[in-house]
Amino acid sequence: IWGGGGGGGKDSFSSGGGAGSNCGFAFLPLSELGATETITIGKGGAGKSGSDGSGSDGTNSTFGSHVISYGGKGGGDIGSTRAQGSTPFGTGGNSSQAARDNFAYSFLSGGNGGAGEITGVDSEGDEFVVLKDEPGGDAIFGGAGGGGTDGSGSGGAGGTSIIAGNGGQANSGSTPGGNGSIPGGGGGGSENQSAGNGGDGECWVIIV
Repeated sequence: IWGGGGGGGKDSFSSGGGAGSNCGFAFLPLSELGATETITIGKGGAGKSGSDGSGSDGTNSTFGSHVISYGGKGGGDIGSTRAQGSTPFGTGGNSSQAARDNFAYSFLSGGNGGAGEITGVDSEGDEFVVLKDEPGGDAIFGGAGGGGTDGSGSGGAGGTSIIAGNGGQANSGSTPGGNGSIPGGGGGGSENQSAGNGGDGECWVIIV
């Protein structure tokens, strides 16, 4: 099961891509299930449009009370931060760090949204660019992250997921950010146009 991916951020200078949702799963004997179970499918977060700002978070998906998958964090309008990919323990935040904890690098977690521009400071106190147009983070079972854009390049590519949805391409200038794929991919960031939406969630039920 996957939640919705985070929407991309929008900023005239630099913005981040939305994060991917984690994959939640469980092995359940039929005796633990009720006669009916309610499945809630999370929606992908809206990419920011209009004025500058952050994308919306994706919403959670649930299978009854048994399994939950957390929606991806929306990309920020401060391009030096990354939307952290969701893990089985919760939705990430917007941070200079790509991961909320070590479990973010597991096969179940979503990919982080790419940063627009990361800077550093040298020994003389001068600022320099470390990277820009960062691609979205890849994932295995989780949704991948959307790319970030610094507004002067072509925008970072969306990340790739082996099982779930890919992240959206970030764009600058007059091109909107790309949408994340279903399930759970994060939307790409944008400079002047609407950012990409996150991909909706999905639930698979396999009976053996």
